[in-house]
Amino acid sequence: SKAILNDCGFGSGGSIADSNEGAVFDWITSSAPLLLDVGAHRGEYTCSFLKRFPRGRAICIEPVRAHFQALQESMTARKNIEMLQVAIADFEGQGIIHRDRQISGLASFSRRRLDHFAINMEISEEVVVTTLDNFVQRHRIPWIDLLKLDIEGYELSALAGATRMLEEG
Repeated sequence: SKAILNDCGFGSGGSIADSNEGAVFDWITSSAPLLLDVGAHRGEYTCSFLKRFPRGRAICIEPVRAHFQALQESMTARKNIEMLQVAIADFEGQGIIHRDRQISGLASFSRRRLDHFAINMEISEEVVVTTLDNFVQRHRIPWIDLLKLDIEGYELSALAGATRMLEEG
């Protein structure tokens, strides 16, 4: 199972083009599916999704201000993308995201100790936090074809905040 995860690019920090993360697209049967991209960063996954599904729609969720601005800049020409600056977890309120530089693939609720890699998580930013259940209800989202979670170790927390959504299918 660890080999399968490695083959899919999990934990590699690599691009979707260099992994087979896009293989999940083969399971989507809708010609106009909805992607909920939680931890959208700069939108690389969303771009791959929309390349495969040109009639698809994406909702990109990215809490970090600098990342969100980069996401907006990279997606300005697209009409089938909605972008929201919020974090997803198992609670409502405010949270602190830590990162090593302005735009970082390591941004996380955890202030990780990565000194052994010469990485210091010294930048902190307060962000708005919501649950998937509340997000889906607030935005009246009836169906999600693909939920992509890349939130640096807080995926289980996000799913804990989605119990109603998951129970309802």
